[in-house]
Amino acid sequence: MKFFKNFFLIIVIFLLTLSILKAEDKVAYLDIDFILTNTLAGKSLLNNLKNQENIKINEFKSKDEKFRNDEKKKAFLAEYEKLMGANKAQSGVTPTPGEPTAWPKEQTDYTDTKGMTDSQIQA
Repeated sequence: MKFFKNFFLIIVIFLLTLSILKAEDKVAYLDIDFILTNTLAGKSLLNNLKNQENIKINEFKSKDEKFRNDEKKKAFLAEYEKLMGANKAQSGVTPTPGEPTAWPKEQTDYTDTKGMTDSQIQA
């Protein structure tokens, strides 16, 4: 009987302390967009970020323009070397070592073999 009395007493004390232990947390929300757009530090930070963004965009544009010009130059030089290589081959001039040469053109056979027999084609 003493055990039940002590057990009941412990349960009652435990239940009473639960209501005391409840914590009241206050939740607050911080609007960062409002702070950045309306404070002096936030405005200066946004201006600084925009300036850095513009600088990076200009750098990328200049690199892109340089890359495009280099590609145009490479295409022009390849076409020029192709033409000059063909002219040197026709004139009998051999290229110097280290000088780029043009690829030989493929020879195509334009003869019409329709309606011909094998013996006629080989002749």
